[in-house]
Amino acid sequence: MDSDQSSEIIWQKVNTFESWTQLITEGPDGHLYAIIYTLGVHRSKDNGTTWTKTSWRTYGPGMAINGEGHIFFYGHDIFRSLDNGNSWTQLTIPESPHVSVGSIAFNSTGDIFAGAFSKGVYRSTDNGDSWSKILEIPYVSEFIINDEGHIFAGASLGVFRSTDNGNTWTENALLQGDVKS
Repeated sequence: MDSDQSSEIIWQKVNTFESWTQLITEGPDGHLYAIIYTLGVHRSKDNGTTWTKTSWRTYGPGMAINGEGHIFFYGHDIFRSLDNGNSWTQLTIPESPHVSVGSIAFNSTGDIFAGAFSKGVYRSTDNGDSWSKILEIPYVSEFIINDEGHIFAGASLGVFRSTDNGNTWTENALLQGDVKS
């Protein structure tokens, strides 16, 4: 797994189309993590043979694992686990409670970028303990951070790019409109 990006995502049918599971490929600890919407986050230590529930609830479809193996679950709020999902801490970003987050990405220095649906882009430089709003745009649905550290945010108004860790942003004039991954 690339140390500055979240794990690859695979969707798998778990019953007769009543629910789908988002499988996150192997984290740095060798464990597999899965979100079953409304049923919680589950972990497998034996390559998917058995699963253990690690969280009590889920309110969104997103999970990302940083290079240190810390797990971030996001949707309606952000939760972080520092111990392979055994315990979870709700993170508070400005304008909380209940900021709906559509995407999270990590850069090579460990900064976290969160795109809130109707609030904008937030950055944390301390593993999610505090957050600063760095861009005011609606509905950020996706982040990409390239090898040069440039951040691309796909939003309902188009694609925005930062070449200085999110301090300043420019809009890509060729890619305006609703952007989805």
